[in-house]
Amino acid sequence: MKIHLIRTENVDFSLLQEVVELLSHFNGSMTYHLSLHDLSFKYNHCVYQSLESLSDLHAKRVMSYSLNDEKESRSKYSLSIPSFPLRRKRKEDMNDLFINHKLYRNLYDVGDNELVILLTDIANPLNWFSYGDCNNNAYIYTDEWEYYIASERKYPLAYQVVSNVLQLLMFDNDKEMMSKVHHKSVGCINDFCEDKREIEMKMKMTDICLKCQEILRLKNVNPSIISQSIETMFGIRSKMLSVEMFKSSRRDSRVAFCEKGNPVLMDLDNNKVKLTPLERTLYHFFIRNQEGVKQIQLADYKDELKSLYLEFSGQANLANITNSINMLIDVQENSFQEKLSKIRRKFQDVLGDDGGYKKYVIIKYEDERYAIKIDRSLISEYNFCV
Repeated sequence: MKIHLIRTENVDFSLLQEVVELLSHFNGSMTYHLSLHDLSFKYNHCVYQSLESLSDLHAKRVMSYSLNDEKESRSKYSLSIPSFPLRRKRKEDMNDLFINHKLYRNLYDVGDNELVILLTDIANPLNWFSYGDCNNNAYIYTDEWEYYIASERKYPLAYQVVSNVLQLLMFDNDKEMMSKVHHKSVGCINDFCEDKREIEMKMKMTDICLKCQEILRLKNVNPSIISQSIETMFGIRSKMLSVEMFKSSRRDSRVAFCEKGNPVLMDLDNNKVKLTPLERTLYHFFIRNQEGVKQIQLADYKDELKSLYLEFSGQANLANITNSINMLIDVQENSFQEKLSKIRRKFQDVLGDDGGYKKYVIIKYEDERYAIKIDRSLISEYNFCV
């Protein structure tokens, strides 16, 4: 079964790539397709909603109406503890969320039995994490996960992809779904999570309860799809828990480098920090220069930086390589600081914001030197020589 993942314009293409890469680690009947084109759709006429408290953020509406009938009644919000302001953009009509699915299906002649799942930063009027219609389409909201799951966004988003696939196969319409989901959470993929904070328990339990297993059997869902889905969800859970256990242990992780030069945190289930070629160039430069280098001294290392960038970029155009390095070492430009900030953010995404990431990133010392603090004994055999 082919599953297409698409995005709206404000969702980073790299995030979509990470989700597809994570899902593709688990083999089976399901295959995940990411367009080779930098495909993005625009949403017009979004409204901006001001969330004044955590009550507004965590609130979850129970859907009791059809997508095509906005006149039927809706239930009230279920509220939690207030305290947090937030501004989000959303659509007023659930039907609007599926316009892009139709455009994509027509544009690429996608078969009716293939699934199309949209990742978007546009919220929905029901305040749901995700939603599937009865036409093999699903919607997943990409923002605000940091309030529910202490991990990189790719993990809950990948989990949502798998759970939506199963739900599309289990239920013929929204009314059937709402009659079968668990309104009291039991740790099953079909927990409704009316209080959105319950999503953490749902993901950590990674269960399909006996009643839901029976639904899958009665709907004749391919056992291979079920097996692959379970393996994927357990794999996601394992990676998330390994990060949590690492954080609680407060130990330092060993670091290796993949063949492309990206740092791999070996004691975090080999979690890879994906850097761009120029970010890798800078990171490896400071790994090699353990004592540190001042920014104003980078020009003295121009040849070394060019050699590293040539290896990591794969470019044959020496003029482009030279221009990028010139920008990097020019103290009047922002390139150096921008790369430091992006590297820091990527390690924070993996290790969290509690300060543990600082040992692995390039930091500035009081004497103006920049260096990576990590104990070099934690770095596995270094094979990148230029």
